[in-house]
Amino acid sequence: MKPDTPVQENFAGSSVENLLDIDFSAIGTSMEEDQTKLEDLASQFLEDGYKAIYRNMEGESRAKTQQGLLSIMQRAEVALQRAEVALQRADIAEKSLKDEKTPNIFTDGLPPLVERHGSKFLQSDSTHTAIDKTTEENFPIRTYSQEMLTKNGKKIVRNLTLDGTYAGEDQLKILCVAALTEAVSVLNLIDVGVHTEYTIGGVRPDIIIIYKKQVPILVVEVKLIGTDLNDKKVVGQIFDYVALLREGFGVRHAIGLQTNYNQWRAVWLNDESTSKFIEDTSTSIAEKRNAVETTSSDPDPEWLVNIPGENAEYSPFKTHLTGAIPILPENRVCRLSPIVEAVENPKIGTFLASVIEKALASPIIPVSKKLSSTRLYPNLFPTGMCSRRLPPKFTLKMDVTAQKPTSGEATLIMLHSLSKGRDGACHIAANTSGKSCVVKFFKVKRGEQSRSEIERKLAMQEASRWNEIWEDVTKTKAWTTQLKGRDHVVVMPYVRTLEDKVDVDEYEAEVREAISHMARKGYKHPDLRSDSGPKWHHVGVRMVEGKLKAVLVDLTDLRKIDKNDGEKVRLAENEMLEALNLPA
Repeated sequence: MKPDTPVQENFAGSSVENLLDIDFSAIGTSMEEDQTKLEDLASQFLEDGYKAIYRNMEGESRAKTQQGLLSIMQRAEVALQRAEVALQRADIAEKSLKDEKTPNIFTDGLPPLVERHGSKFLQSDSTHTAIDKTTEENFPIRTYSQEMLTKNGKKIVRNLTLDGTYAGEDQLKILCVAALTEAVSVLNLIDVGVHTEYTIGGVRPDIIIIYKKQVPILVVEVKLIGTDLNDKKVVGQIFDYVALLREGFGVRHAIGLQTNYNQWRAVWLNDESTSKFIEDTSTSIAEKRNAVETTSSDPDPEWLVNIPGENAEYSPFKTHLTGAIPILPENRVCRLSPIVEAVENPKIGTFLASVIEKALASPIIPVSKKLSSTRLYPNLFPTGMCSRRLPPKFTLKMDVTAQKPTSGEATLIMLHSLSKGRDGACHIAANTSGKSCVVKFFKVKRGEQSRSEIERKLAMQEASRWNEIWEDVTKTKAWTTQLKGRDHVVVMPYVRTLEDKVDVDEYEAEVREAISHMARKGYKHPDLRSDSGPKWHHVGVRMVEGKLKAVLVDLTDLRKIDKNDGEKVRLAENEMLEALNLPA
């Protein structure tokens, strides 16, 4: 046998002494691959190599030889285990070294991408009203210490682009989220999160940076590589989102980012004070953290407190923001930073970090929930959106529900955001004549080819169930439409939900009737209770022809029962009553 490893070389000797003197330290990292050979050679030794000597041994000599062989095997096993530990440590060290050498956006910019062969590129069909005018201004970029970049830097984008290709807008969004996350990491902002498809004010920008899980401070719109960022409708889209940050959430110096991956730039409103705020480099974010509250501490206005139908009409006031803040003009004018080339340009890292810092430093001005004649509201229609003031002489009619137009496009004005649920988000809205409604947007994972179709089916299902169960109770129909060229929504009558502060005695009779009515229609609501107690926000009330009526809302996950089986109807009714802590 020709020795080709340290183990075999020792076994190739002609004596037991050679075998017992194996130099295990010489085996090193080859031990793992030698283990099988070691065992084979040991067996061969027992059977063949020293057969004659071993056969002639008796008693104590034979036992000692056997013990020696066993000791060899045990020492080999220990050496193998040590070698395996050493290999694991080497792997960890190699991975750490590789990670340190992996470029991030602060060292090498974004990696270049090419179109993936055979991929189908999907870009949003949403069309926004074109911007009227833009002005380019400087956006100061901060310098960050090498210690800060080394301590907090992450390498995310490069790990997601190993093959250097992309397929569609949705994949670009993932990479842009990764780039923004790298910037957030360098700034060490533990209270800041980067989110996609997060609904604010009835619209869903591609990416939103959220402070403390509730305050949107920066919006980002992602377009396909090659999209002209100077296109007036493309700029008009980010303008609408930035206007919403200020008008709906009180971000005093609202900023947005637009990108086609290769290029990025900041966008802000045509406000001289915001430009001065951006130019000011004297204050760090640590000294200028914004507030969490975005709504006024004033009591809710009557139009939100009163049960729909009690008071028919509400007129807007002239102001909507507290504090010293100029009214935003209705003309579509904004200011832009110069475009920053991102591919293989380390400047993109410090640019994104600088924009995020500024967004986080902006004061938050509480927004009143009162209807305002001076505020810009999102106006959504089937092909796009536009930020506008309420129409002249607008009056909100809470006793009349907006119906699907028989001709032309349905324009819905987003007035107030309601709670977000597991399967979507709802908003109080009105048409241009002031007739009220609730618009429900569905939460469907973006990126799937069938996303739009799933949304459409969910909207149609919810509208169908509302009409089957509640049309005869509320005397109104639900309907579906598409908004902004992509969102399939259901439009329903507005009911004031009871929330968790409900006075059960005040509404108990109506709630019982609603539960009984749903069961008799052949449905059971499975989501009327959580671990913490009843979900009264799934119960709403409305005045109908002078009488108080209750309904159960959020109909996505209703369970079908046999309405002709009296026992099943009774059981379903009892289960819903018990979920709300009402005696069966």
